[in-house]
Amino acid sequence: MFGGSNRSKGFHRSSFHQGGFGSSGGFGGSGFRSGSFKQKGSDAHADISISFDEAVTGCDKVIHLQDENGHDLKDGMSMQPDYEEQDRIFQAMADRYHFKAIARHVRYTHSSSENSLKAYLYYNGQTYESKLFRFQILDRVGGGDSFAGGLICGLADGKDMKAALEFAVAASALKHTIPGDFNLVTRAEVETLAGGDGSGRVQR
Repeated sequence: MFGGSNRSKGFHRSSFHQGGFGSSGGFGGSGFRSGSFKQKGSDAHADISISFDEAVTGCDKVIHLQDENGHDLKDGMSMQPDYEEQDRIFQAMADRYHFKAIARHVRYTHSSSENSLKAYLYYNGQTYESKLFRFQILDRVGGGDSFAGGLICGLADGKDMKAALEFAVAASALKHTIPGDFNLVTRAEVETLAGGDGSGRVQR
């Protein structure tokens, strides 16, 4: 995955574990993965939380964002939130749980064989939004992992937050066009889609 001449800029994974969050009226079954990444030879590191579309049993018990009246702020949240709605939830999560970074992707279903994806990334107080990528589905398996891997790869390569987010969604969109568990694409293919003409339509 992500072959080619570009190399990771000295980042290694120091820890990685899985958790989940959501509510029946908000994030639904979405979850997050979190980890700490440190650049070799320096004190610089980044703690990240990466979302994925998996059902998490009992996820309402994991992360609560209650307001002063005891209501969960995620209740009633759209499964396809706009920037303002997602930013509000990210800010509340960061305030409550001191996350430095949070990411999630959002799926739009046009038919059983055609979907679109976009994503949001929160980092150090700012929320970033990707463009929308539309594609024909050959195999959905591995789409979430490809988003997570794409974001890690983009950040480890030194991309800025917006560019890393575009890279991650492009990687996930491309995986939907490939059969099997593995995202057998090169960095160049992902970069081409991520930096495309803005239509976001995947062609293979």
